[in-house]
Formats: sequence, structure tokens, C-alpha cells
Amino acid sequence: MARVVATDFAAQNFIRRRSVYRWITHVCLSGGCTLAFAITFPLVFGWVHFEPGANNAEVYRVNVLGFNAGSFNVHSVEAWVMFNLLNISAVLVMIGLVLAGIRRLVGAGERAVQTFAEDILPLILIFAVSATGLMLTVSYKLLAGPRHSQVAMFHTASVIALLFYIPFGKLFHMFQRSCALCVSLYKRRARLALGALPTCGDDYASAMHVDDLKRVLDRLGFDYRFVTPRGEAHYQDICPACRRRALALNQGRLLGR
Repeated sequence: MARVVATDFAAQNFIRRRSVYRWITHVCLSGGCTLAFAITFPLVFGWVHFEPGANNAEVYRVNVLGFNAGSFNVHSVEAWVMFNLLNISAVLVMIGLVLAGIRRLVGAGERAVQTFAEDILPLILIFAVSATGLMLTVSYKLLAGPRHSQVAMFHTASVIALLFYIPFGKLFHMFQRSCALCVSLYKRRARLALGALPTCGDDYASAMHVDDLKRVLDRLGFDYRFVTPRGEAHYQDICPACRRRALALNQGRLLGR
């Protein structure tokens, strides 16, 4: 599981094999968004919070689920990193957005299949969240806080819109990739299982995989059983090569050949 999480979920090697440009884009977007979620949710729900020291207000104590997880000085590098993690994640996301936007504007293949609702709108929502989040930091650190409350309100609205839109576009990938981890483990288990022997005798998949697929098809209401001179058979017991041969033969019979 640790290896699959590192290679498929974190490093996303399956995308790097397709294109380095696309891989950098996805790593920046997914890494920045995942980091932002990992910081925001524990803070919002109170799982992680900071407390000033009893004797020194410049020393903060980190509480994780009510337990002391260490302390740091507010002027240290550790403090700078902790207090700017959301800004770092926003910068990562902005880099990924620029690369994704260029690809969707220039790539002929992308323009041919992309839609506004599924491909462009998610990028706009993520941009709104990242840009307004950075504007908050600029407002209180560099400009002494003008329009901070208005920017905070717009940032809140953009975050709510992003959360509501997650199930309806490519932002749902964060759940799909989690499910894909289970698929990777299933494939690994299938490679260790006995192979299925189709009608032609060639080993093309694991018996566990084929049997599971038969059960799923039955539960979905798809009946792929048929009768042969040798008895009842199932379409999933036919390997892909034999399926193509059977399709060609039946088309030939229909054409009178």
C-alpha cells in the first residue's frame, strides 16, 4: 500500500509516462490542492491549533487532537514554513493552472474534446480560491489590511463554490484516485492468483478477476450466458482475441459470406 500511494497517488507516475509537461501540471495542481485541504480541514475542525507559551508569547505550542506535538519560535524558519504553507500551496496551484491553461488553449486535441463545465470552470474556481487566498496575505502583510474583510468574504464564497462543484467536474479525481489505489492492490492480488482458462485455452486474466466480473454483471442485470453444443457458457470466458474473431465471423455470416 505504501509503495502504491507513493508511486501512483503522490508521484503520479502513470501521468509521467504519458507526458512530462502533463505530469508537472498535475503534480502542481494535485499537490497544491491536497496540501491546502490537509492544512485547512484540521484547522477548521480544531484537530490542530496553536497556543502561545505560558511564559513566552513568542514560543507557540502545536496541539494535535488535544496532545502536545512540539513547539517552535515564531521567528524561526519552521514558523515561517508553517504560517505560509497555504501560500506555498497556492503558488503551486497557480503554476499548475498556468500550465493547464496554456495546454487547453494551444493543444488542438484538448480543444476538440474539452467542455466549459468539466474542464474550464474547475480551473476558474481553483484560480479564484488561490488568487483570493494570496490576496489576503498581501493585504495584511504588505498593505496594512485594506479591503481585507471584502477579500475574505470573496475567498469564502469561492471556497464554498469549489466544494459544491467537486462532484460535477474533474475535481472529483481526488476521490477517483483514492479508489484507484484499491484497483492497484486488486491487480497485484490478481497477478498472484490462478489464471482463467477461456475456451481457446489461452491464459488472459486471473480466475479471481473473471469470477468477480461475472458476479458484478449479474448484480447489474446483464446476462452474458449462452448455450453451446457443449453446454452453457459465459461471454467473460472468451478471451478478447476470440471475441474479435467471433464478431468478424458473425458479421461475415450476416453478409452471406
